Parts: sequence; C-alpha cells; structure tokens
Amino acid sequence: MSVFSLLKEIETVLETEFGEIPDGLVGPVRSEDKKKLISSLGRGLPEQLEELLNIHNGESQAAGIRLLEAGWLLPAETIGEDYQARLANASRERLLDIVDSANFRAFGPVYCSLWRSGWIPFMEVGKDPWVIDLDPYNGAVGQVVSVQVENCVVMVEANSIEDMLSRYLISLKSGVREFLAAFDARFE
Repeated sequence: MSVFSLLKEIETVLETEFGEIPDGLVGPVRSEDKKKLISSLGRGLPEQLEELLNIHNGESQAAGIRLLEAGWLLPAETIGEDYQARLANASRERLLDIVDSANFRAFGPVYCSLWRSGWIPFMEVGKDPWVIDLDPYNGAVGQVVSVQVENCVVMVEANSIEDMLSRYLISLKSGVREFLAAFDARFE
C-alpha cells in the first residue's frame, strides 16, 4: 500500500473502531514550504517523506487526538529547523557523523551516533526524534530510526515510512491504539 492509502485507512480505522478523529492534521504542504525544506536539508526529499507531506504537512503540536497516538508528525518548517539545529549541535560537539559505540548503542543496521547528516527528522515520540535514515550502516536507505538521545540508543524501528504505517495499521486493526505497541518486535 502507498503512504496515502495507509494514512487514509488509519484515519478510517481510528474513526470507526476507536471513535477518534485526529484534530491536529494539517493539509498538504505548500510549495514554498517544500522549497524551504529542501533548501534546509541541502538535498531533495525522500519519496515517502514527500508523499507524507503532500497529504499532511504534519500536525499541530497542541492536537488533542494525534494520528499516531504518542507520535507527533512534524510540519515541513519544523523538520528543516530541527534538522539544522541538530546538525549545528552535533557539529559544535564534534560528534556529527562520528561513530561513538563507547557512548551509544545501536539496535539494527544503524550507526551508533549522536547525529548523522543523513538523518532527516519527520516525527517525535516523546522527546525522541524518529528519522528517515539516508546513510544506513548495512541497512535500507529510507529506514525509520528512533534516536533516543537521553538513553544513548539509536534503533531501527521500520524499513520505511510505509512499513511503519503498515505495522501501526495492523496494530490498530487488532484493537491496539498505542503507537509503540506496533514496534515490540524491535531488533535485539
């Protein structure tokens, strides 16, 4: 299924099975916002991120009911700002793109790093950014990685945004609304 189809089905299941309508979803990304994001990233958008933004340019941070429960889908402007801030912070600490297995643990095919220039944040779960990994360590380009800074852990959560949404949809259809429950079978 496409990102579009998965999002629409998730929205339908939330309404019909849980009686919830996410109230903070933003419409499609505006052309000028997409151009600013591409400029901030210094590269084109990964296909599935662009598809996601073309449907919903994130969610309002103050949303009462979120599409992905604990996850906050970032709008294009916030993605660009967060990406630049994390690059600057990691560069200042001299930890950008540095493998640091002494201080970080990796689960799955991902680099042990504070931050990588190939990580594009698109969602936050709690305080942790979830990123699209364009620079994987023996993994799939476009895999979804959680960067748990306080726990010094980086973890592959899904093979792609499409895979992440598909796993969540399966969880919803089994009656489980909690977003992270869809990711219990994480890499060990």
